[in-house]
Amino acid sequence: MATSQTIVPDWSHELFRGREGKNNERIMELLSRRAMNQYQIAKELVKKYTTIFDRLRDLERKNIIKIVGETEAKKSHKPIALYGLASRGVYAAIFQSRNKRLQRHGLNICSRVFVRLWDDFLNLYNLDAKRSAILGRWIGSDQGVIFMLAQFGHSFLDRDYHILLVFRRMIDLSIFLREWQFMSALVMLTFPGQKDTVVGRAEEPTRIKTPQEAMMALGTIAFNHPKLRKLYDAIKEADAPLLERIDHIMKEEQATPLDVEQTGSEARRKMA
Repeated sequence: MATSQTIVPDWSHELFRGREGKNNERIMELLSRRAMNQYQIAKELVKKYTTIFDRLRDLERKNIIKIVGETEAKKSHKPIALYGLASRGVYAAIFQSRNKRLQRHGLNICSRVFVRLWDDFLNLYNLDAKRSAILGRWIGSDQGVIFMLAQFGHSFLDRDYHILLVFRRMIDLSIFLREWQFMSALVMLTFPGQKDTVVGRAEEPTRIKTPQEAMMALGTIAFNHPKLRKLYDAIKEADAPLLERIDHIMKEEQATPLDVEQTGSEARRKMA
């Protein structure tokens, strides 16, 4: 599995169990490499066609695989469907499969797509080349891929424009997080499972190591961008009441920690 702290949806737990689970995993590993038809899969796995047909129908019904094209049968010249992994299958491969090759292929699929579309995104917005290149390397890393999928699920993988919209949403979130002194605490609430790393502004990283650093880098890019800076200032102004309220609540919680033993004693006295 990608990480022990990742919350995996219920539908994926049965996918790789038992004899059918082993066949599912082997089929998915083949399709993570290249698109194949049902006859090619059966031949590669040395399985009966009927076994493969049943597995393909079940995996397609569960949106683990999908038809990605077609080829022509050699003898009948009829069209035959070519199958590939659907976004749900890629997600399951990364977070639930114990097959290291399948997991690796899933990570590589996402990495290639993320890096390609991040290049498109930075060109669309004319982002700072140096900072964007550093952030792009993290987005294409295993940690970056796992973070993106853990935060946004698998559905955004279905369309290129969905991924571009996720990058845009990340800018808004990075602006929200960058300005406030309690940012590290907010990051922990927004991105559960991450180590408690305090993010500062003193040094600009040459290599991003954590999601917190990635969001800070993205916030810095927005802050220094001539057009995104206007968005930065607008979001900062619009969200000021909310962030001040969060700051007030957090200070109150720090000032008055809950003493369970004392609270229990007071409750018992009142009941006596």
